[in-house]
Amino acid sequence: TEPPRNFPLQQLLQFDGTPCPKFKEAKPVYLSVAGKVFDVSSGREFYGPGGPYEHFAGHECGVALAKMSFDTEYLDDIAGCQTTPAGKLSYVEADELYNWVTKFEHERCYPIVGALIADGAMPDPDRIVTKEELGRNN
Repeated sequence: TEPPRNFPLQQLLQFDGTPCPKFKEAKPVYLSVAGKVFDVSSGREFYGPGGPYEHFAGHECGVALAKMSFDTEYLDDIAGCQTTPAGKLSYVEADELYNWVTKFEHERCYPIVGALIADGAMPDPDRIVTKEELGRNN
């Protein structure tokens, strides 16, 4: 298996289970719940094209699941999953979100393939790391 990796939202959107135009085979189905990216390809009939939860594929869907809503306004809301004042969940909804994470991890045993990273949290790709920084982190 591959080690977990960071997914910016634009990259996660590519893992929606639709056919890959280059290779003509179905792409994996990933979704994020509270920032944990799960490979739900084994549940393709639910999350893949034509499934009842297909609009969750390739998205952060924690807020939508916690609110038990199919409303697309709740998709891709990374900050909304937080329990800090920036979060958008009531106590009951936050508990429901925790239940969904537990269900995906322990009941459905979907593999965690990485973490969803907010676009602003990604390091600058043009940043040059100094020798001193490398020494501090080595």
